[in-house]
Amino acid sequence: MTPPTVDAAIGRIQLVDLSVEPDATLLRRAYTEILAPSFPPDQLDSFEVVTESDTVLVGVATHDGSPVGAVVADPFDRVLLLSYLAVRPGIRGGGVGGALLAHLLPAWRERCGSDVVLAEVEDPRLHPAGEFGDPTARLRFYQRAGFGLLPVPFTQPRVRPDARREPGLLLAGWPMAGPVPAAMVRSFVTDYYRSAEGTGPGQDPELDALLTAVEGQGPELAPLTLDRYEQVPLLDVPTRRPGEQG
Repeated sequence: MTPPTVDAAIGRIQLVDLSVEPDATLLRRAYTEILAPSFPPDQLDSFEVVTESDTVLVGVATHDGSPVGAVVADPFDRVLLLSYLAVRPGIRGGGVGGALLAHLLPAWRERCGSDVVLAEVEDPRLHPAGEFGDPTARLRFYQRAGFGLLPVPFTQPRVRPDARREPGLLLAGWPMAGPVPAAMVRSFVTDYYRSAEGTGPGQDPELDALLTAVEGQGPELAPLTLDRYEQVPLLDVPTRRPGEQG
């Protein structure tokens, strides 16, 4: 099967779905050259988790045989988590990330039977632009890609035992044609924390606060446009710091 080829600012790129066409060398290059430089260490799964899981989905954009972009997704019940999307520095904004989303997310969502795709994005109120990108620009990108915003705060659970949680995040979703059931979001958050850390409701004040924020919206969460992120309430519990147990 020949990977689809599309136009980007750097020229023609190929979009390779590694869950269909495995390529260990390309996968390693995508992790080390694209993902690792694009995320703080506390936010990025280990290479082993990304490469050895039976359920993780990985797509790579290549140009002249070299990886220029990567996308990683994890299926949960009714939700497909868009875990990582990154483009090689120097060519961001040239259509590579948008092409990965447009060509792979619909197929992955159908394959997994997911109702919605959710992506963790940094809240510009709490994360200034820096080495790993500009949160405001990232929100504009997801809005152009057709994502909406759930009106609840989020904290990423620890992706590794030696990592810390990442607070101050938002949940962007696609497609957002209408309200999202609160029960589905609650189930996703609960399953995500349980699979990542082994914690559950009633065992963790921060997780309980996240679930309370979801339930406080009523039976359905009405999505916002991403430029209205300041309407999302901030989480009002202390965030666990490195070395703290619980």
